Amino acid sequence: MNRTSKSAKNVAASLMAQLAVIFLGFFTRAVFVKQLGVELVGVNAVLMSIVALLTFLDLGISWALMYALYKPLADNDAEKIVGIVEYAGRLFRWVSLAVCILGLAVLPFIDRFVKVDSRVPHLEQYYLVLLANTVFGYLMAHRIVLLNADQKVHVVQVFSLTFNVLRSIAQIVSLYFFASFFLFLCILVFFTLVNNVVITVFVGAPVSRVTQQANKTGSRRTPLSSWLPSAL
Repeated sequence: MNRTSKSAKNVAASLMAQLAVIFLGFFTRAVFVKQLGVELVGVNAVLMSIVALLTFLDLGISWALMYALYKPLADNDAEKIVGIVEYAGRLFRWVSLAVCILGLAVLPFIDRFVKVDSRVPHLEQYYLVLLANTVFGYLMAHRIVLLNADQKVHVVQVFSLTFNVLRSIAQIVSLYFFASFFLFLCILVFFTLVNNVVITVFVGAPVSRVTQQANKTGSRRTPLSSWLPSAL
């Protein structure tokens, strides 16, 4: 598949994913307000904003790694591709550790950021669940970088859209039957982990096979694309 076709497919997938996220977000928020009240909507928004601020530790690593992968992908230099992906994995593990440490440092002061009429029970637990979701999200970031650099953004979007739909359904059902904010957040973490596992299976196995073949043959030009599904 040429780059023009890949770009068109990426744009279409991104547009569909964005529209689906907007629709699902609106519907989920409506159910959230009905079952838990407006106050917890504000609490959720503040906690997510605090966690989002911690992601500045990324410092543009994803973009730098994507740029570094463009030439090896164009040259089908499997050894260099695998090397960069493995290096990216180590970098993102350090980033996730840094986010975790900084996030825990903020924990004792979390109630000062949330200004409501009465103290929110279990506020710290809610924050820790959202922090865990962000930390887990970094663990497979290097696999996503590889797909993006290889112009397979649509693959990431398909996974993301699928799990966003399933997550939203699960969250709406949990709100109707249990009206639990904690369960609502745990479902978010669960689907982040599932997404990570799927990305690992989809990208991790081909990368491992290329690494093994390169080690056996000493070849530096084994095309990684030969191991990834050609239809994508």
